[in-house]
Amino acid sequence: TAAGQVCNAVFTGAGSPDHAINGAPAAVQFNNITLAASSNTTTAGYALDIQGNVVLSAASAFDGGGFTHTVAGNWTGNATGSHISNDRIIFDGTAQTIAGPAGFYDLEFAGSGTKTINTGTITVGNDLSVSGNNLTITSNQVMNITGRYLVSGSSAIITPSAAINITTNFEVSGTPT
Repeated sequence: TAAGQVCNAVFTGAGSPDHAINGAPAAVQFNNITLAASSNTTTAGYALDIQGNVVLSAASAFDGGGFTHTVAGNWTGNATGSHISNDRIIFDGTAQTIAGPAGFYDLEFAGSGTKTINTGTITVGNDLSVSGNNLTITSNQVMNITGRYLVSGSSAIITPSAAINITTNFEVSGTPT
């Protein structure tokens, strides 16, 4: 692909080897990333800027490689699809939805608009941060947060979940409502 080209990536195929996203980060900007059913583990070799959606199909896994990744679209999980590694996913678009089973290490809701959590249960292995301005988060799901739940945006509206289980601290700064 040419430098700066936007592409849709679909990772398919079971068995060895796993998939790797490597090379020069500026060479490709992703629109959508789909990990097809039984596609093994796909590992990021650098921070990804995903302008569209992420879909984790059955028996697939995304290893973020410990990097910070931004997603401007939706995130769709599957009962046997997973997100692994100690990385940070930042949802920075508007009108985004996280659907299906979802697990993250560090998760941040940035930007503006509405972020809808529709997963049944969302698990955050470390911190959940809400840093956007004029941001609405809606969820009637169970949220399990091992680290801190940080709210620092201006005019953040958080509709309570069915249950929020926080292992450490709930910290609020800025002007959340």
